[in-house]
Amino acid sequence: MNKKRKEFKRQNLSQSLNSSPWAVLGELVGVLFLIGLIFAAAYLTGSAFLALLTVVGAWLAVWLTLWLRGRGWEEFGFQIPKSWGQILLVAVGGTLLIHMLMSFILKPFITQLTGESVDISRFDPVRGNLVYLLMGLSVVWTLAAFGEEMVFRGYLLNRIADLFKNRYTGWAVGLIVSSIVFGLGHLYQGISGAILAGFFGMVFALVYLVSGRNLWVPILLHGFYDTSAFLILYFSLDKTVL
Repeated sequence: MNKKRKEFKRQNLSQSLNSSPWAVLGELVGVLFLIGLIFAAAYLTGSAFLALLTVVGAWLAVWLTLWLRGRGWEEFGFQIPKSWGQILLVAVGGTLLIHMLMSFILKPFITQLTGESVDISRFDPVRGNLVYLLMGLSVVWTLAAFGEEMVFRGYLLNRIADLFKNRYTGWAVGLIVSSIVFGLGHLYQGISGAILAGFFGMVFALVYLVSGRNLWVPILLHGFYDTSAFLILYFSLDKTVL
C-alpha cells in the first residue's frame, strides 16, 4: 500500500512538473539558486575545484528534475544523430569561424569597450606542459562540452521556453537568459571574458535551435573550440601569432 501511495504521489508530482508553469518556474529557480550558490563560493574563494563542482552540481540537479518528471535527456535532443559527418562538418566549420570572429572582431572590440583584457591567467599552467594540457582536455570534453551544453542549452533553454508554451517568445527569452547565466559563470576571466562567454553561449544556443535541437551539435562545437583554445595556449600561439 505504501509503495502504491509513493508511486501515486510521484506520478502527480511528475504531471505537475510537466504541465504547470508555476512548477516549472519553481524548478528553474531552484536549479539556478543551486548553480549561483556554488559559483558564488567558487568566485569568492578563487577555488578552481568549486568552479568545476558548479557544473557537476547543476548536472545532478537537472538529472533529479528529469527523474521526478519521468523524462530523460533525449527530451533535450541528446540522442544519436542521423548524420555524424554533417554534425562534425558544422562543428569544425563553426570552430574556425568563432576563432576568426573572436581574434579579429569581438576580442578587440570588447577589450576597447571595457578597457580590460580577457583574463586567462588561470590557464597559464597549460603553456608548454603536456600533463596540464591533457588534464585540461579531459575537463573540456566532460564538464565543459557535455556538462555545460546539457545544462545550459539542453535544460535551461528548453525549460525557460516551457514557461511560454514553447512559443518564439519563450525561445528568445530562453536564449538570452541562458546565455547571460553562462556568461556570468565565466566572471573569473574578468568582465571582458564574461561578455565573450555570453556571446559564445548565444552562438551555441542558436546552433542548437537551427540544428533542430540536436544537442550533439553544440556539444561538439563547444568541445572543438575549447580544445583548439587549449592547444593555442599550449604552444603559446596567442603570444606569437594571434
